[in-house]
Amino acid sequence: MASEHLEHKLALLPDKPGCYLMKNINDQIIYVGKAKNLKNRVRSYFKSSHTGKVAKMVSEVADFETIVTSTNKESFLLEITLIQKHQPYFNIKLKKGTGYPYIKITNERDPQIKIVSKIKKDGGYYFGPYPNVYAAEETMHRNRISHRSHSARCEKTALFHNMVIAAPNLVLPDIGNIHCVVLHLMGEHCDKR
Repeated sequence: MASEHLEHKLALLPDKPGCYLMKNINDQIIYVGKAKNLKNRVRSYFKSSHTGKVAKMVSEVADFETIVTSTNKESFLLEITLIQKHQPYFNIKLKKGTGYPYIKITNERDPQIKIVSKIKKDGGYYFGPYPNVYAAEETMHRNRISHRSHSARCEKTALFHNMVIAAPNLVLPDIGNIHCVVLHLMGEHCDKR
């Protein structure tokens, strides 16, 4: 059963896409989620019964915030950024065992781009974490399209902005398009001249 404070906030939720941040009694963000319809999604936590880890998370919620976005895609991107920024306990706990995926670009003569679940100190370039494999695949797909259509110049794309954790102490190779791909994933521009 939701507190009077939560019930009041639930009644004010909009029928719009966005993200929600669940907070505990200490005002710490314990879970971040996205929704096509904030009103329906956030209410479902308090109006439905849950078991396991979700029930535990809901029992700790003392407050929540919402951020309305213009589109579902925008809420998807915002969720990634918020999870990376706040590292909420229940986002990590609910994913335990599967881990969050990263995009890895190998540091080889003929670099490969792949999706991996762990960062290793192997000289590769790691980007992420992403909330799921679909997000990592979508990022890889968009990056390939961008490089085909902008062969002379890599443009920053919103999908890559604020979504990067690069492995430390790495030197970017200057081989073909790999330099541009790495900069693109880091949200930076590059000119190939």
